[in-house]
Amino acid sequence: MSEETNAAQEAKKRDAALLQSFRLFQRATQENPRDSRSLFGLATVLHRMGKLQSAESFYRKSLEIQPDNVECLTNLSILLDDEGRLEEACCCMERAFTKNSRDLGVLSNYGHLLCKQNDFTKAEQVLKRALRLCPTHVLSLHNYACLLWRKDRDIRKAEELFAAALRLDPS
Repeated sequence: MSEETNAAQEAKKRDAALLQSFRLFQRATQENPRDSRSLFGLATVLHRMGKLQSAESFYRKSLEIQPDNVECLTNLSILLDDEGRLEEACCCMERAFTKNSRDLGVLSNYGHLLCKQNDFTKAEQVLKRALRLCPTHVLSLHNYACLLWRKDRDIRKAEELFAAALRLDPS
């Protein structure tokens, strides 16, 4: 079987699994519209399906019920950043950071957003904190490499960090 055919079959399986998850979370939210976990699950599935407006709406509904959900704040922040709403994305990540400043996903994503806002000093502090907690955290290595390139144009150090991230996770 060709690699292309195999990839197409895998994509079909993923799409079917997403559709099944969508239906399950949709039913769960209809049965209990105040269950923040179901709302968050539905938002995440919609996000992965590319239905960004609906996903945002369900992330926000989940946060109305459970405003300190760090994972929901992080996902909403990623969605907002993808839509080019950087300031809103940073506000969400800042909220997540104040709730859990030891979560590697929060630290890495917050550092990335701060870097995009050209707040290099704070971005570096946040990303170094992530790497102190876990020196092999791939996303933090990647984001720190991007920061070094944007801030200092230090191509040598940035390449070293990118290479380390690729060794840990070639994808």
